[in-house]
Amino acid sequence: MANIYTQGTYLLNDTINSQLVDYRIGSIIYNCDSIVSGNLTMTKIDTLSKIISGTFYFDAVNGSIRYLIRDGRFDLKY
Repeated sequence: MANIYTQGTYLLNDTINSQLVDYRIGSIIYNCDSIVSGNLTMTKIDTLSKIISGTFYFDAVNGSIRYLIRDGRFDLKY
């Protein structure tokens, strides 16, 4: 993820001014495209503890195969 510095909701797809996400199963890559997308919501950016928290959802596609990734959550230390 690039250029995400503040709390808020960000579009996940491969168009300009959005973020790209990949979902990998072994060597097969599934991703969002300009039609199939999702959202990443940054709920907390704690600069003292250096933890970023948030939620996400997206559809990951490779050809005719689609995975629906829902109710994702993360807490990352940086």
